[in-house]
Amino acid sequence: MPNYPESIITNMVPCVICEHLVSLNEATGGPSDVSDEPAYACTRHSKDIRLWILGWAAYRQKQEEVRLAAKFGAEFPHVTRDDLL
Repeated sequence: MPNYPESIITNMVPCVICEHLVSLNEATGGPSDVSDEPAYACTRHSKDIRLWILGWAAYRQKQEEVRLAAKFGAEFPHVTRDDLL
């Protein structure tokens, strides 16, 4: 991301797609249930932000599934995947 003076950065957020700084008044997005950080997009990428958020949600869900599978495997090492299907 380019270096900007601190006075400009306080009211601006980076676009998650192209990383250009966007004024909060012009940005699309905001706090999200699917990521720890708010996600904003510039006017050019305002439609893409929805796809980005959906992709992030799918990634987080998959990570949770992997974590639970590892936990289950540690607790029940004798049970195989075929036993569950």
